[in-house]
Amino acid sequence: MLETLLEMPLAARLFIVFVVVAGLISLAAYVIHRAVRSRQPQRHQTLPLQVHSYSHGPALVFKILFWIHQVLLGLPSALISLDLLLEGDTPGVIEAIVLLLAWIGGTLVWGLAALMHQRTVYELPSVFDQLADNIARLETMQAHAGAVGAVADAVDNGSRSTA
Repeated sequence: MLETLLEMPLAARLFIVFVVVAGLISLAAYVIHRAVRSRQPQRHQTLPLQVHSYSHGPALVFKILFWIHQVLLGLPSALISLDLLLEGDTPGVIEAIVLLLAWIGGTLVWGLAALMHQRTVYELPSVFDQLADNIARLETMQAHAGAVGAVADAVDNGSRSTA
């Protein structure tokens, strides 16, 4: 492996170093962000809408399939793409294109399936509970008014027919 790395052109080695350093920097930034956020005092949620996402059941299965797909097709596709970019040619170009398209298609399929099966719950403030209760009362009163009107019409029609 080390011999292969040393035989690579300088541009390829610099690209690999760049990718590794960028990954380490983004990981360090994430760790620092989490540490700073955990030290801040917890404030009450002032947003009017709280959203909770749950990814159990089918969503979890699709996420697992997504990552299996990434490992099985993504790594070979990335290596073939790197070979194609650096050397300008790769053995089996048609097979490489098919593998890349399968990787892209599978990534979209499993990722979108996981997103579609993810359950999102919206917790509304209490004012919306009161609003829903008031709407239910209005609908009940309208239904009663309609029923009373129908009875009054029936009684009115019945009194006309007997007269």
